[in-house]
Amino acid sequence: MNVLKSQKGNTLILVLLMTVIFTTIGLAIISFSIGGTKRTSVREEEINKTYEAIKVIDQITAELSLKLQSDDNQIYTPTNSENFNTLTPANVSQRLEQMLTDLKTIYQKPENGVEEITFTDITDDYSVERDNTLTRVYNLSVTTKTREGNGNMTRTANKRLIFSPIPSFLKYALGSEKGELSLNGSPHIEGNIFANQLTISEKAQFLLSKDRQEQTATPLPSIYGDLYAGTYMNTQYESDDFNLEEMLAVLQPDHFYKGKVPDLKHDSQYQEIHFDDAFNEERTRALEKVKFSENSKIQIIDNLATSVFGVPPILENQLMIDKETGEKIRPEWFELTDPSFDRLELEGNLRLLHSTKGLALGDVFINGDLTIITDGDLTLDNVYTTGTLRIVNNGHLTINGEVVAGKLSIDNQQQMLVKGDIYTSEDFIIKENRGSIEFEKKAQASGEIYINNQEKGLLAVNDRLLTEDKLTIINKGEATMTGNITSAQNLTITNHGSLTLTNYLFSYEAIKLDLSSTTRITGDIFSTASTQLLIKNNAQKEIAFEGNLFAGATPVPASSDSASPDDVNKKPMLTIQGDAQGEESAENDVFTVNGVIYSADQSQISNLKIEGKQDGQLVLLSKGQLLITRINEFSNFDPAKEDDNIYLPAETRASHPLKLKGFFYTDDTAELYGVGSLFYIEGGLFSKNELTINALRGEVTDIHDAMSKSVQQQEDYYSRFIVDYNDEILLQNFDALPKVKHLSIYSAELTVE
Repeated sequence: MNVLKSQKGNTLILVLLMTVIFTTIGLAIISFSIGGTKRTSVREEEINKTYEAIKVIDQITAELSLKLQSDDNQIYTPTNSENFNTLTPANVSQRLEQMLTDLKTIYQKPENGVEEITFTDITDDYSVERDNTLTRVYNLSVTTKTREGNGNMTRTANKRLIFSPIPSFLKYALGSEKGELSLNGSPHIEGNIFANQLTISEKAQFLLSKDRQEQTATPLPSIYGDLYAGTYMNTQYESDDFNLEEMLAVLQPDHFYKGKVPDLKHDSQYQEIHFDDAFNEERTRALEKVKFSENSKIQIIDNLATSVFGVPPILENQLMIDKETGEKIRPEWFELTDPSFDRLELEGNLRLLHSTKGLALGDVFINGDLTIITDGDLTLDNVYTTGTLRIVNNGHLTINGEVVAGKLSIDNQQQMLVKGDIYTSEDFIIKENRGSIEFEKKAQASGEIYINNQEKGLLAVNDRLLTEDKLTIINKGEATMTGNITSAQNLTITNHGSLTLTNYLFSYEAIKLDLSSTTRITGDIFSTASTQLLIKNNAQKEIAFEGNLFAGATPVPASSDSASPDDVNKKPMLTIQGDAQGEESAENDVFTVNGVIYSADQSQISNLKIEGKQDGQLVLLSKGQLLITRINEFSNFDPAKEDDNIYLPAETRASHPLKLKGFFYTDDTAELYGVGSLFYIEGGLFSKNELTINALRGEVTDIHDAMSKSVQQQEDYYSRFIVDYNDEILLQNFDALPKVKHLSIYSAELTVE
């Protein structure tokens, strides 16, 4: 028997070896499967805990919103001052922290995985004036934890909450409160929109003339944000205001640029504004700061006419003798050259001539006309005349007291200072100033005020300027006015030099500001009729307005559905307008604003750029239709093509078209065209009623070029109508905004760690 050649034992060993191998592999597979199941379970719980942290933040935010809408948390106003529970800047932080503490007690439950809830007041990280506003910023954090057997991992969700007293329309990039929001063509909206009725069309309309409208095929609109529908706070919309089925039918990929559909959300905090109430309330509050009642000095003129008579000894030698009657006859003009007196009273006309230096005279009382011509240094105390006071100053003239005259005419070539009040019963005219004029106290006229400050002229009005007639200022030099300017009729200011206005402008009729050089206006502007702001050719010279403006005395009733020709052609109540000159390379009419502008009727904006003053911006509210036209007309982005699905042009582009920085609201309707114009609104656009946007994408050289663009030629190009929401508005304090009853919560960025 050959043992070495036997195979029976090897077969058994091989079978045993294979059994061990497959058993090991099987156990490994089972172990891996069990481990994978375990890891999947841990991963699922990790995801669930992340979702739970976000869910708790949403629940707390919703609860806060409900608490803030209660009657116990209304914002303080003078009309509800008897309610001791109202929110004020002094108590708002304490009240918010108490609400957050109460909600923390409810939702922080470690046994359920909600490990910790914290809230931190970070208001001081922003430029928020705590003592003057209810705006507060909090960081809300929720930490959740998985079970011990599932990795013991934590997830923290952080959300910034902004509590703000601003009207709800300022929370949106675009919206229509009660009407239909129509997006015709391909506008791009970067931010949330508000609409209960939304229509989308792939054809943009545009006007070839007043009576001819055309349309062209375009891509679809792009929206980088959410779509909100909602209820008015504490009230319900009527049943036909919102139809969920119709809205969902619109929110389909084939209705949006590259198929990106905005999420549909609900705004239960929406607070509407009542324009008429807001306009009247804010205008009245602002006017309380303006002093209108002035003491007239006309009695002084009347007294002069009855109390000043005769001829003083210093002038008796100029009387003539009538040869027939022997009576003394006054000349048409008495004349004094370099005289000396403490007090001069004359019934008649006087020409006062001065050519030497250092002459100081007293009071002058003239029952007639007075002409002062000086080539040297002349000082007078008070000057009173019943007739016309004409001053021709070629030297240094100082009047230590007041000037009272029937009419006043000034022609100044050198230096003039008036330390007292100026009053005229008729016109007050500065025919020409090529030197320097300073009025330390108020100047008041019953007639017209006309001021012409020439190129080298320096003009300083340190107190009020008032007229019961019209007021006209033409400035080509340097002018500073620090008091209120009030006109009973039209007020017109034209500036080609350097102009600083500090305080208020008020006209009982229209205001026209024609500005083409450095202008700084700080204070409110009021007109009872129309207001025109004409901004021209100032790319290198700032024209800035920091204040509030009220165009019109009372809001005009809303227009009917079918406007009459008179409504269409009527003059806007408010015009903010540039011109078309010198714009071969770019828009050169730039208006810098920080404040609230109200228009009691139609408003028109055209041919200019609007910037924010420092960190501020414009909020414009129009009772009537809002017209925005000829903005960056036939300009283009450079480059014009989108960059990797980024639909906002980069700020660093060499020829970046000029923006309109602000929020624009109309209580009526608005229809805007980004076809020939190139709109870039950094802020928001909102309408009480219908809002229609028409827009192409891509480059346009003229209107015929726009008509010929195919959809394919427009794809992957920037839209010609862009609204980029600016959330800085939530942190800014505008004292003239329409008041709301309750704080609103704006949820900013959400992060998960």
